[in-house]
Amino acid sequence: QLSGAGTGAFTMSGSNTFTPVTVDTPPHTVTWTAGTTQTVTGTFTCRGTSGNLMTLRSSATPSTWTVSAAVVDVQYCDVQDGIASGAASPFQNYEGTDSGNNTSWHFPRVGWGRVHDPATWLPRAYGVPDVVPSGVMPADTVI
Repeated sequence: QLSGAGTGAFTMSGSNTFTPVTVDTPPHTVTWTAGTTQTVTGTFTCRGTSGNLMTLRSSATPSTWTVSAAVVDVQYCDVQDGIASGAASPFQNYEGTDSGNNTSWHFPRVGWGRVHDPATWLPRAYGVPDVVPSGVMPADTVI
């Protein structure tokens, strides 16, 4: 777990396997060694907040870094030069920022939409074709 109050910076050196990886207490910058792959056998969690994004960067822009994970929980992250792989790919980075040169990352916005009952409003991810976040709303929702 990469955590700590304040604006700490972390560096992921070399290619590694972790179970799990959690980046919390934003804002933080995580620099990934260019050309490496971090394999996460548990959940890759990286959660910033509105106005306090987690920043994920390569050590040598525009060279890329890779995270391979089966399960992800990512939101409010500013990502550049990142490749998402593994069973969870493409990664859904809700309310995140695409700073360029990313592969298999989506940056949907979350809004509100009506479900079958016109009086009911539930969160809906915008910008994700045919994908509804698990537990957010039923897949047959009509907006």
